[in-house]
Amino acid sequence: MDTFSPADQALFEIDAGIAKHGFHVTAVFGGDDGPLWAYTVGLLETYGHPELITFGLPPQIAHGVIHAIVEQSREGTQHPLGREHPFDVDGIPVCLLPVLDEYWLYPCDYLLGCSHYYGAKGAKVELRALQLVWSDENGRLPWEPQFQRKFAGDQPLLDESGHYTEPDTMFCCDSDGDYCEWS
Repeated sequence: MDTFSPADQALFEIDAGIAKHGFHVTAVFGGDDGPLWAYTVGLLETYGHPELITFGLPPQIAHGVIHAIVEQSREGTQHPLGREHPFDVDGIPVCLLPVLDEYWLYPCDYLLGCSHYYGAKGAKVELRALQLVWSDENGRLPWEPQFQRKFAGDQPLLDESGHYTEPDTMFCCDSDGDYCEWS
């Protein structure tokens, strides 16, 4: 075989990121119908921690927030889950929500790289993820009164059913923030 498919190349890059940093971050442009998002691959394997996903943040910012949560977890911080348990990351109120199983299944592919990676490795892990939900400029979370409407479509809440939109383009960034792109 002289060339690899884009999917093969993505798996090699994910594996290299996990080998180097313990996890890999994949970012996806949401297209006209939805926001962009970023998610981890490797936290389950490396740390036994659910994968993380966040929506509506530029890739560099999403990467930084995800990295902060991973570092806090490595240091032993256990954040409570659910809408009623916000906490601060770098002074910004955030919340971790359990992701429903439907977001792991076809045709939804918010976490497609996780499924492909663990499947290709034959890894026996229970696929689990947490959504990192961020607050608006006034520190309000999406379900709170007076949450800024301009951010209303930026974060589909994956603890609820039926919030899937098809992506346009995918690209990835490793834990150093380096990027590669594929469709």
